[in-house]
Amino acid sequence: MRHYFDRAEYGKDEAALQAIGYMAVAKDETPDHVGVTLPASSNGVVGHLDRRIQRRVASIHVLYRRRPAPPSRVNDGGDESTPSSAQ
Repeated sequence: MRHYFDRAEYGKDEAALQAIGYMAVAKDETPDHVGVTLPASSNGVVGHLDRRIQRRVASIHVLYRRRPAPPSRVNDGGDESTPSSAQ
C-alpha cells in the first residue's frame, strides 16, 4: 500500500512501478485535509472559544501487486533435440 499527497507524486511513482512489473489493484481518494474542533475550557468566560485544527494528510491510497508472469511453454519431453550416446 502506497500513500500520496498529490497527483504529480502519484503519477511519477505509478509510471515507475508499472515499468518494473507492478499494477494498481485498488485505489482510494480521500479529502486531503482532516480537521477537528476542540472545545476550549470556558472557566466562566462567555464566547466562542472553540479551536478548529486541520492537518494535511495523504489523499491518494493505492495498493500495487506484481503482474502475474505469462504462462511459460513447457516441453512435453516428446521432442528431444540431443541424441543419446550408447556405449
